[in-house]
Amino acid sequence: MFRQILIREQDTSLQTIVWRSTPDEPLREYHLTTVTYGTKAAPFLAMRTLRQIALDHAINYPLAAAALQSSFYMDDLMSGHDDKIQIKELQRQLIKVLQGAGMNLRKWSSNNPDIINDLPSNQTSTPLEFRDVESRKTLGLKWNPLSDAFSFQNKIDHKTNDNQKYTKRQLLSDISRIYDPLGWLSPLTIRAKMIFQQTWLSNLQWDDELPADIHKEWRLLTVDLKTIEKFPIDRYLGDKRTYQLHGFCDASEKAYACAVYITVKVTVTVKVAAIISVSTINAWTDSMVVLGWLNGDVTRWKAFVANRVRQITEVIPPSQWHHVRSEDNAADCATRGLSSISLQEHKLWWADP
Repeated sequence: MFRQILIREQDTSLQTIVWRSTPDEPLREYHLTTVTYGTKAAPFLAMRTLRQIALDHAINYPLAAAALQSSFYMDDLMSGHDDKIQIKELQRQLIKVLQGAGMNLRKWSSNNPDIINDLPSNQTSTPLEFRDVESRKTLGLKWNPLSDAFSFQNKIDHKTNDNQKYTKRQLLSDISRIYDPLGWLSPLTIRAKMIFQQTWLSNLQWDDELPADIHKEWRLLTVDLKTIEKFPIDRYLGDKRTYQLHGFCDASEKAYACAVYITVKVTVTVKVAAIISVSTINAWTDSMVVLGWLNGDVTRWKAFVANRVRQITEVIPPSQWHHVRSEDNAADCATRGLSSISLQEHKLWWADP
């Protein structure tokens, strides 16, 4: 996509390179005339260009214009519709609009084969690009079009033994490889954060070797993380138009967390959805003290509490806050940590509290 976006001629001098094929040749100066991958401005320029394309074609191609402004993550499109005719029309408009800008949409995937059957083979996703031939990558997650479910991939390759030096810097690097943007694995990932918290409490510098107890705890967790690929998450919510939002919060001595559920009256429950209509928002806490703060006169509280109560109640009024028992609080396990086996079998976390 970047190479299809021209830079203004007066700005090309800011993308100057020098080159020669051999040491004997004189240096030659070149100006790059398109958006260059790796420069700081490149992501903004790419997304701003897509937005302008949407604005320019909003009248003739309204579905494509809306998707260009809301459903792209850099050069990846993630969109859908309940109606097959509508999604085919969206597909047609997107292909038409972006072809006019010299951009060819490829790697199409769908949980309905009819959506992509009539596309040329060079525009559909090729299974050879993925470790699992039935899966597609989306923002670091994997998506299986056949089962219409998300799954995870463990990218940590921790093979050091007890005699090898393993530093605080390496620990942070490995923790960052756990890609869980929606927090589905929070009861597992919180354990990694608690381990890293111990390195700060131990006053370790970035290149200091981890103490044996911390290193051992981390190695046990990496073994546990090998099973995260067995955690499928259903993508589809069900064909409903109105949903309820339930948010649970909890805190322990070492961490705090929240778990947000979108529910319908039938027994469909998930932790994420596309753009939907939410009829009711409810917040839950197992702390009667917190409920007292939220429902009390904010002027009675000390500044630290009062400021936070104001922030919370501006988003969710006190009338929408409720009490839940600790054993029924879905966020509780995300503040204490679980093993992968316990998380996989934790009905309160995966099902409707």
